[in-house]
Amino acid sequence: MSATSHKSSSKNRRQKKRIVYVDKNAPKRPRSAYVHFVNARRKELTDSGRHEALRPRSFLADIGKQWKILPDDQKKLYLDKSAEEHANYEKAMEEYKKTEAYNQFQIKKEGLMKQRMLELKKRKNDMKSSDDEAIFFYFEDDKSEAVVASDIPIFSKEFLAYNKSQESKCKKLRKMVSALQEENDLLKADIAKLSERMKLICGQQHGAVQWSTKIKQRWTKLLIDALAYVSVDGEYPTPQNIETYMQKLKKLIVENPSSKDLIAVRMALSEVNFT
Repeated sequence: MSATSHKSSSKNRRQKKRIVYVDKNAPKRPRSAYVHFVNARRKELTDSGRHEALRPRSFLADIGKQWKILPDDQKKLYLDKSAEEHANYEKAMEEYKKTEAYNQFQIKKEGLMKQRMLELKKRKNDMKSSDDEAIFFYFEDDKSEAVVASDIPIFSKEFLAYNKSQESKCKKLRKMVSALQEENDLLKADIAKLSERMKLICGQQHGAVQWSTKIKQRWTKLLIDALAYVSVDGEYPTPQNIETYMQKLKKLIVENPSSKDLIAVRMALSEVNFT
């Protein structure tokens, strides 16, 4: 059997799958002789502690072989159990069919089956209508009518009018696409220019920061060297306290401009070359 035929057959089986409506109040269905044998064998293995033999694949394969070679006298035990269950089930079902629960389930089952049939019928009609839909050609005229393609003779006036209107629409769309493409290209160019400008500005800012840092370092070194022996409020300038030192010096200039320390500061700074 080919893969295609296998797929189609499996698909048909899925489509023909029967829906079973279960009545929870009905008597329990009887088990077959084989099921009785499987349950008995499973109990034996469980009681003996041979749990490794209960693995689903190996157990089912082995139990099937054992059932085939089981002697008739032993197999008869399970057949009798199954027959007894079937007889009891038939009697129980006869009694159950006389109850109100059975009647209610049958009414419910019939309703579900009708609903299912309506759904299948609707689905079938929907599929048929979708397959039978005609392709429509629309053309612009005073009435804006929709005409079935099979009703328009090819190369007729209506057909040519429709083609002409569609060509006009296509031209308009192409113009719109072209205009949008040009606008998109302009936006890309503007974005590229802005990106280059931002890089340039960032580079300039970085250069300015580096330059100002170098100037500050140079002036700080000049001040520390020039005022190395000038004490302000008992403190000499160092790279660590230069800012505090200059603040104290500023305060001294404001509060006591005639201080001897300021004379020493002026003499020291007069010899500094800040160029």
